[in-house]
Amino acid sequence: MSVKVAARVRPLSQREKERSCTSCIAMDGPCTLIYDVATQRTRTFTFDYSFWSCNGFEEEDDGLLVPSESYYDDQHKVYDQIGADFFEDAWSGYHSCLMAYGQTGSGKSYSLMGYGPNQGIIPRFSQEIFQKIDETTTQDRWYEVSMSMFEIYNERIQDLLADHKSIPAWGLKVRESKKLGIYIQNLSKHSIVLSEDLLKLIEKGNNNKSIMATYMGQSSSRKHTIITLSLNQFEIIDGTTTEIYSDIKFVKMAGSERPRTSNATANWLREGRNINQSLACLGRIITILADKANGRSTNSIVPYRDSVLTRVLSNAFGGNCKTTMLFTLSPADINYEESLSTLRYANRAKMVQNKPTTNIIMKDKMVGQLKNENDRLKRFIMTLINQKSPGSKNTSLFGSIEVLKADTKSETNNSVEESKENHKIEDTHQHISCIDKREDNKFQKCAKVHKGFPPYLVNLNANPQLSCLLYYSLLDSPILVGRATGIPQPHIVINEMGILPNHCVFEMDSKEPSKQRNYPEDLPKFFLRPCAKEACNTIWVNGETLSVEGAQLGHNDRIFIGASTLFLFKFPELEVLKYGKEVPNEITWEFALQEKLSKVTISNKVTKELGSKICPMNNQIDLVNSSLSTQNKKMENITQEIGGKVLTAERENKSSSEIEQIVLDQIESVKNEMGPE
Repeated sequence: MSVKVAARVRPLSQREKERSCTSCIAMDGPCTLIYDVATQRTRTFTFDYSFWSCNGFEEEDDGLLVPSESYYDDQHKVYDQIGADFFEDAWSGYHSCLMAYGQTGSGKSYSLMGYGPNQGIIPRFSQEIFQKIDETTTQDRWYEVSMSMFEIYNERIQDLLADHKSIPAWGLKVRESKKLGIYIQNLSKHSIVLSEDLLKLIEKGNNNKSIMATYMGQSSSRKHTIITLSLNQFEIIDGTTTEIYSDIKFVKMAGSERPRTSNATANWLREGRNINQSLACLGRIITILADKANGRSTNSIVPYRDSVLTRVLSNAFGGNCKTTMLFTLSPADINYEESLSTLRYANRAKMVQNKPTTNIIMKDKMVGQLKNENDRLKRFIMTLINQKSPGSKNTSLFGSIEVLKADTKSETNNSVEESKENHKIEDTHQHISCIDKREDNKFQKCAKVHKGFPPYLVNLNANPQLSCLLYYSLLDSPILVGRATGIPQPHIVINEMGILPNHCVFEMDSKEPSKQRNYPEDLPKFFLRPCAKEACNTIWVNGETLSVEGAQLGHNDRIFIGASTLFLFKFPELEVLKYGKEVPNEITWEFALQEKLSKVTISNKVTKELGSKICPMNNQIDLVNSSLSTQNKKMENITQEIGGKVLTAERENKSSSEIEQIVLDQIESVKNEMGPE
């Protein structure tokens, strides 16, 4: 069964209206169209649902938004289309997951929770499920509902409903077992009996969430939030108790804010990196699962463990779950790239295939089976005791016992190994926690020294979704770049063709004067230098091949290393001072690649012109070399001839003066033969 996908577009925000933005998105039935003003190209995407909430509505006195046009999709219609099927799946015993994905300020919270009288999917779902429970509860049929709520922040899990004094600083741990599957250790669960109880717990959790005002939204959530409802239905049928259970997850993804669009500061740089890293990891998983559904990459391993988010949601993608993804969009043309990336993300997600099954347990039947198994084992033990008495010759049975012992020992060893592996994972998480703390200290230190944003490297990629995901602080200079096999181990690993084990290095030198650029003396200077002469051919700075001496870096310099690795050097102190040549405000992969290719083309033209001039000279040199070769052969023959005559004279016992005269006569003869040449 495929993942269900829906797209919803919100109205223009006040900020977008003030900037005179126009809508670049349109919808026609299940189709969502996005228009690129720059290229005048329209792309069409088809999903299970497309909800138009951009215009065509009126606001009543109590704040309720009601349709004034038939094409407007309000909160009620969105729930009827998505929530109704979602409720039926959960009630029937299927694990269910509803996920809201989109850029910051695109309407994820509004769609899930709503505000005021405009209730979202979760409040409506809560009302419907408890209404159904009230209508169907009898003496032989009863229900249990519990709830948990947590968030993932900087790859750490925080329980939003627990006493924060009892939560470790490094967060809760994700565990895995054969019986329970993926679960979160020590996560609190709260029983609820009314819809109002659920909404109060959600409000409590929301008050504990971390939000910050950004350029993209005044209350931007900086974490992935997951609400889990556990619904257990019990019914006695013919004396047998049947349990139907399902886990219902509501997931609100953190906004995918990029530093260049959200005006991020140093304190939030690492946080944004972790958010985008988990989103990119989820994107890779969706791509691999989509390829497998289409018959491609059938042997690829799905990297669920690459982030905490994907590990927690592993059942929702490719597992035993019915998953619905709601992608929220901004209609503004200034958000075209973000909206296009979201639609591409959605287009891949709809190809993922899950394998949902109902979760039903016949409790009394299982108890009876366990009792029968217990009686059988007791009889088996008594048989063994009797057969072990003196005089017994039944060795085959005791051989079976030894096999059982060996199997038990093997299982015990496996359990011990699994426990050791879990401890290793815990140690790794604690190590990562220490690294994160050190990174925080670096950024705080740099903020004091530079009174602003620290210098750093950020990646650009041909796929916009993968751009601005990797950040490298340049405070701990030098920063070595190379292969994973390099000694010492490089800080930035690039395993591409042509990359040396130790390829190049980024260095900070405050004392060295600015030879190439006139920077203030109070600011540190950063240089990129090759580790070997051969590395220069695979490093370009602003389109120019790196020299052996290296290059001094300036704000927004484009650095290509290898065929496809591109970094931007960011030093906002220099941006404020307007140092360096003028470049576009928004530097893209395409701009940097075109810059590199254009300068390579110019270099090739110059080489070709020089080659056309050098070619005739090479021809003349070849002729001279040929003539010299002929003359050398003649001289060798003459030398041999003179040597022969000298030997003959010596045999004839001629005097030295006579021999000398013979040589002079021979040389004179040669001069006459060669002429004036």
